[in-house]
Amino acid sequence: MVGLNVASTTYSEFDGASAIVVSRYDRISRDGRVIRLHQEDFCQATSTLPKRKYESNKGPNALKIIRTLRDARASEDEVKKFVEGLIGNYLLGAPDAHAKNYSVMLMPSGEVTLSPFYDIASGLPYEHQTDDGFPAKNDGLRKAAMAISGERRFGKVERRHWEKFASDAGLDLSWLTEVIRYMATAIPEALVQIIDEEQAAIKGSDLPSRLMQPVTDLCQISLGQLTG
Repeated sequence: MVGLNVASTTYSEFDGASAIVVSRYDRISRDGRVIRLHQEDFCQATSTLPKRKYESNKGPNALKIIRTLRDARASEDEVKKFVEGLIGNYLLGAPDAHAKNYSVMLMPSGEVTLSPFYDIASGLPYEHQTDDGFPAKNDGLRKAAMAISGERRFGKVERRHWEKFASDAGLDLSWLTEVIRYMATAIPEALVQIIDEEQAAIKGSDLPSRLMQPVTDLCQISLGQLTG
């Protein structure tokens, strides 16, 4: 709904047990055969131990992932897809978008492409919230897994951080700011639509009400900081 290529998922129930069913994207059918596509997450692609998947634990940061994509001769469109995912995870307040939650696939043609995004979840609805509307400082949900020019705290990434990130990553600043503006506007609208469509999965849960306001607030804060 906001232009991100994400793994296809559906809500289902099996003998009364709720489940999220994820369609495999690393398989293709050709001439009656199912072919497995080679996939590597960015710990594998950068020879990083899984225990170091977080940037805060000396794992790959956003700039290293961008360099890895370019070194592998991925197109700039694939680089931009990763940056769009990075922005989306930040605006959703998703704290767990570490190096193992981004992957690349090696296609039969030899082309290197970014895998669809997966395992995206906002941390904003959970745990105790402080007066500023964000999770408490020590619950692990207040910061993004990957920093933007050294800043990981949700609601604290300012225009100067995005400007430096664009410069360091070799990205066009006008393109980057336009993506941020678009997503910060589109994400709250998309959440409203999804909540309306997924009532069978929600089943009266108060999660949507705990999710909508903090995500909307973060998007509005980010828009204001981008302008400022």
